[in-house]
Amino acid sequence: MSVPNQTPYIIYNANGLTTVFPFEFYIINAGDIQVSLNGEVITTGYSVSGVGNIGGGGVTFLTPPANGTVVMLERVVPTYRLTDYQDNGDLLADTVNKDFDRLWMAIQRAFIYLGLALRRPLFGGPFDAEGYRIANLADPVNEQDAATKKWVQQVGQTNFNRTLRVPENYVNPLAPAEQRRNRLQAYNNEGQPIFVLPGSGTASEVLIDLASSEDGKGDALIGVKQPFTGAIARTQHDVNADMVINVKDVGGIGNGSASSAADIAAVQAAINAYPAMRTPVHVKIPRGTWNLSGITIPRRGVVLDLTEATIEASSGVVFSRSFAQVAAADFKSANPPLDGNQTYFRPIVIKGGTVNLSGTATFLEIRQPYLAEYSIWGKTLIINDTQIKTYGTSVAFAIHGGWGFDLNSVAVTGDVTAATGYGASVGSGTCLYSRPDNSLNGSSHPQLISFNSCTISYCKVFDMARGSATGGSAEGLYLNNSNCMFVEGGTISRVNLVEFNKGMFVTTAKELYFESCAGVLIDGMQVQRYNNPRGDGRYGEFQFIGGGSEIKISNCRPLAGGGVTGTMFGFRVSDGEEFLNIQISNIQYVGEISNVNETDQTKTTSVVRTITGGTGKITGMTINNVSARGVHNILDFGDLGTTGSINRLELKSIRNIGSSVKQRVRGLNENISNIYAPEMYAVNFIRMRAGAVGNTATICSYENFRTQITGSTLPVASISNNTPVSNAVSISVSSWDNVGNVILALNQIAGLTNGTPVECTATLTLNSSGAVLA
Repeated sequence: MSVPNQTPYIIYNANGLTTVFPFEFYIINAGDIQVSLNGEVITTGYSVSGVGNIGGGGVTFLTPPANGTVVMLERVVPTYRLTDYQDNGDLLADTVNKDFDRLWMAIQRAFIYLGLALRRPLFGGPFDAEGYRIANLADPVNEQDAATKKWVQQVGQTNFNRTLRVPENYVNPLAPAEQRRNRLQAYNNEGQPIFVLPGSGTASEVLIDLASSEDGKGDALIGVKQPFTGAIARTQHDVNADMVINVKDVGGIGNGSASSAADIAAVQAAINAYPAMRTPVHVKIPRGTWNLSGITIPRRGVVLDLTEATIEASSGVVFSRSFAQVAAADFKSANPPLDGNQTYFRPIVIKGGTVNLSGTATFLEIRQPYLAEYSIWGKTLIINDTQIKTYGTSVAFAIHGGWGFDLNSVAVTGDVTAATGYGASVGSGTCLYSRPDNSLNGSSHPQLISFNSCTISYCKVFDMARGSATGGSAEGLYLNNSNCMFVEGGTISRVNLVEFNKGMFVTTAKELYFESCAGVLIDGMQVQRYNNPRGDGRYGEFQFIGGGSEIKISNCRPLAGGGVTGTMFGFRVSDGEEFLNIQISNIQYVGEISNVNETDQTKTTSVVRTITGGTGKITGMTINNVSARGVHNILDFGDLGTTGSINRLELKSIRNIGSSVKQRVRGLNENISNIYAPEMYAVNFIRMRAGAVGNTATICSYENFRTQITGSTLPVASISNNTPVSNAVSISVSSWDNVGNVILALNQIAGLTNGTPVECTATLTLNSSGAVLA
């Protein structure tokens, strides 16, 4: 009999009449139950029933316990061996089972008592008495010993005996510091403490000077010194100059929209409190809800501490900074020392905070010219640990110019309920918006924007274009170890030096476009695309359009446990556009295609897809070590416009995982010149599906299997491992043409009606010295 999961004890309160007390747990012997009255164990005066009954039994007292007596029945089994097994003796199931049952009963009791012990979590932390007292503690000896009540009372009494005290039950507390300052303590006729001026009158003169706001008086007369070795004496006036300005000190309220005018004025006043200086201006926006807009940051070196604040805005720009084209002196700082036209930026720093944007609001907008005549170093902006919600068409960051933007551990989240389905926007708002417009300088555009360990979700990640500027839209855009989850990708247009290093990029409805970018590096990313209908307009995850140069993609794979639909990396050029030097390596792809033989090639799912039109072309493309499953084609070159659309193509290690890939490479033809493909894929898994034609055993479908073997001589091409799936006889080689096509035939069984599904799988073996890439 097994030992069930039971509570091996039960407690009753006797009423003075009842003699039978049932228990609901399994015992093997009558001696296995321990009976106690008010905590004292008894061994006589009762009988036990239900021995061996898994559902329990009862204890019958000869005399009913007195009213109010606590009766406890507990299973207590010996913790030593009762059975000794002999060599060549009988090994009976009942004996063994009871022996093991006693073990489990003892274990159950041990765990119950373990649960009553004083414990602490495995990962550390204090012991938890769970509200119970701990009795009989010794007095503490070491500094970290627990203190008993008696010891605390004794120490308290000793300290109390050493204090000045009065016999009355109550004495008024002393006055606050501003009333005690420079006064003597005295007592009124009721014996209550008061403070009076010294009789000489000298203190009165001091009080007048201390209350004055004239230069050299007031806080300039008060000396302060920090309480540590090496500290030097300063005046309180000097210390005040270093302090953070709390916006509540200048009239801020922070209780929501009703106080927006006062809050805006207070924040602006705090930022404007200091004249232009070489040390940063620290502004604290404390805990509360602040409805803000239209606040300008007049200088560099402003530190905004939003750690405990919640910022809300529904329109306008919350914080803005427009750096005009000014003299070099306005940009210079004495620390560090600089010479000539060297320029150092003290950055705007924003720390922490929760920002709720809605409508058309923008959290931060910066316009700054690129000062070509100066050697610039330092940064324009640093943001740490800020959480921003972008509802409606709001924008987290609008950056139209400047040098050096670090966003560290920033979270930007749109409205998850705003997703509108396939091919439409997902979420709401935009993380980064950029439109350089030449309003400050002809070469105005942002440079060196870094997202470090950030999280962006349910919004458009990038909306970057050059606007009306004559140059590019940005230089240096970095996404380092950051996660973009369930986002609308957006557009990165005419940006030089783009790097995505590690992290995740998961889109739902729309892809991320790289338009005419130069110097793109995507490395170590987990890439995923959901909710993609795979029409020709749905290009997948990362799409490169309009040409570009020096694009390197490596070490990418889908998000664990999910599949990608559409194309992972697409390249499209139109008339007059060109891509130069594309390198793709070490890519893994998991698709979600159930029918890899769809005839509509506009719905292809691929790892890499190229589309050219007019005179558009791709020059220099290397693809190495790409593997996939659940896709139509690993590489899709089937949409090339003209002869020579791709020049210098190198393919190595293009491999399918399992049997769910139709073609490794689709569309290798005369539109590609200078192909280098050293590997030959001689053994290929194939699958054909079609509808039945008539009711006789005949060929119901033909299909071209594209290779790179050309010429009039038919190489050895054989079919093996024919495995009919439904209503099929086999797949056979029908013919071979001189441009690299093996024509395959699907043979149906007899007795079918038109349209009945026919399906078969097989292995196609090619033997040729030419490259086989299909």
